[in-house]
Amino acid sequence: MVEISLECAIVGQAGTFNVKIDNGKKVSVLMNAIKEKKPDTIKGDVKDLQLFLAKTANDAWLDGTGVEAVMIDEAAAVPVLFDDHGNRQGFVKMNPLLWIKNDQHFRANFQPGEGQIHVLVVVPGDAGVGVASFEPSALPTAVHRHPKRLKRWAAINEMIRQKNQEGNEKTSNSDTNKKRTKRDIDSSIPYSSLSWTDLELILPMEEFNLEASPVPDKVVVELRDRLVEIRKLYGDIYSGKAAKRQVYIVPIFEAVCLMLGDATILVEEDVKGKNVHVHGRFEFVLKRGRKRVSIVVAKRDNIPQGIAQNVAGLEALSDVEGLERTLGIVTNFLEWVFISDDDEKIRWIDDTLKIRGSVPSIESLREIVGMVHGLLVNGT
Repeated sequence: MVEISLECAIVGQAGTFNVKIDNGKKVSVLMNAIKEKKPDTIKGDVKDLQLFLAKTANDAWLDGTGVEAVMIDEAAAVPVLFDDHGNRQGFVKMNPLLWIKNDQHFRANFQPGEGQIHVLVVVPGDAGVGVASFEPSALPTAVHRHPKRLKRWAAINEMIRQKNQEGNEKTSNSDTNKKRTKRDIDSSIPYSSLSWTDLELILPMEEFNLEASPVPDKVVVELRDRLVEIRKLYGDIYSGKAAKRQVYIVPIFEAVCLMLGDATILVEEDVKGKNVHVHGRFEFVLKRGRKRVSIVVAKRDNIPQGIAQNVAGLEALSDVEGLERTLGIVTNFLEWVFISDDDEKIRWIDDTLKIRGSVPSIESLREIVGMVHGLLVNGT
């Protein structure tokens, strides 16, 4: 027998761990060694564990990035991976009765390489660990979604698990040292509680080439005159809270919808993801036919948090409605961020409303109205 070093990963959990074991031992012995290595994570009967070779269809070992994209098919309780074309790949299950060095497993001449993952560990759902998963019976089914979208959802869910786990470990009162009520680590959280720091690495964003639509002079002049009257009634935009910002922002959306003639404004639209564990509310949604633009009114000095809230909400909207593209706007009236959340990538572009004499300049206002219009009409 020869001692070999196997790098293992629990599907749906961040990180990997190493197990050293003789290759002449049975896979059942490896199962015990894995449970002993992760006693706080793997609970329940060891016989309920499932081990799979972490090899792709072309016989290459997965690396850390590849493992992060693996999900569980809950109907079959097996790990699956989708390539960039949406093709599904399964993995070879290891037989507990056979030797580790069996030709179906690692063979006698196995040598580990740098950066390789060798064993995928699947823990049953009630054994104390959550996994990134999908339910083929759900509509829309995650199995039909783009692999890059699924990878983002898995990463978001893992980040949320860690947040929930950290919350469970904190005390609610340092004086009484009483534990707060524990929550399921896989429970959904409001996307308003997320920061851009939480999502920046999970949801990288590219530049969005959004063209502003032409806006008639009459529309811009009437809108500016209205904003002048709003300032007389409510005071400067620089003071006050979210409610005042909304008073300034809504006329811009109204102007766009009136230009189109067939667009409407929805107020306080709730969205809760099924496969991605976030929920919350958009302050406004511009709706024209089947196209929607979901809007977050950001805090005056925290546009990044508004972006995090909007993008998380767009991912949830894509989840529940089966959309390949969702569109969003984040604004505090002075700053504007336009977002296109597509299956393959997320794009964004920002602009600033220039103020002249305490109200927006005509040309700056024309640009913002044109970009909102362009997003609702084109959004490509």
